[in-house]
Amino acid sequence: MAGGLALLSKYTSVFLFTGAGLYFLIYDRTWLKKWQIFAAGIISLLLFSPVILWNFRYNFVSFTFHSDRVEVVKSMLRPDLFASELGGQIFYNNPVVFVLVIAGLLAFLQGPFSGQ
Repeated sequence: MAGGLALLSKYTSVFLFTGAGLYFLIYDRTWLKKWQIFAAGIISLLLFSPVILWNFRYNFVSFTFHSDRVEVVKSMLRPDLFASELGGQIFYNNPVVFVLVIAGLLAFLQGPFSGQ
């Protein structure tokens, strides 16, 4: 049910399903034997079905809008936009949290902590 609600809020939440599916296929196929996984998928699809039907009726206008707005193939990394986005994320998410995340990443890259 949470997956269906996630799909209703953001189309990109389809990556949650993609990640879970890849996990089931690559690491733990025993999940694919459980009926609950398929029931959850059907419930999520039922919750998302009004969006699918609406888009089908109106020629997928919301997807066309987003694909016109975002050009993945033609876009290049622009340092000016990257810097403003990074700065925005630092201040939107709280600078203290940003510093803690950087410290955690650096500690992780240094290797295990010996504690001596």
